[in-house]
Amino acid sequence: MIWEMRALSTHLYPGAQLLQSGITEHEMSPGDTVRIEFADMSLTCADVMAVDGDQAWIKVEGYRTRRGARIGTKTWLVRRVDPVHDSLCYRVKGRPLRETDSRRPCP
Repeated sequence: MIWEMRALSTHLYPGAQLLQSGITEHEMSPGDTVRIEFADMSLTCADVMAVDGDQAWIKVEGYRTRRGARIGTKTWLVRRVDPVHDSLCYRVKGRPLRETDSRRPCP
């Protein structure tokens, strides 16, 4: 499954929210892809690596913000929380696991 989400900032950090318009009964599953659009309109993809209940580990591919800042590949723990304004919401928990930049195109 491909998830289309938006972040309310130009990067992820502990406490950041990922929103998907509309509420779905589906849960993230390993192997799913998450397309993320950031507040500055930069884009990247993430792979869902593992899921445990309402939490998922997502590996977010490296990207550049519109101002040119390079954000490296990182794996984040996200947790599904109460909806925000009719949008499915995941909140980033804790610090990321850093990875080497492997850049892959979004599907």
